[in-house]
Amino acid sequence: MVFAATAARLADLLPRINGHLLPLADGRCRYLTRVDDLPWFAATTAVLDIPFVVETPAELTFHCRALARVLLDASVDPHQRSVADP
Repeated sequence: MVFAATAARLADLLPRINGHLLPLADGRCRYLTRVDDLPWFAATTAVLDIPFVVETPAELTFHCRALARVLLDASVDPHQRSVADP
């Protein structure tokens, strides 16, 4: 994945995750790692509050979208939900 942050900034935010940060142009960096729990990794990278783009694997993109749906649903005003909604 590619983050809109420098490798130095990400190194401070990702100290416990095994991987490699590769500096790119324009203050971006690529993060290369292997994880077994893609839903966890999607949530972990999302809470960094730094824009990123998933390059591979495609399954991580799926989990990022699933997390986005959960968060969007959680942000709906409870008074505007339909009766069928939780």
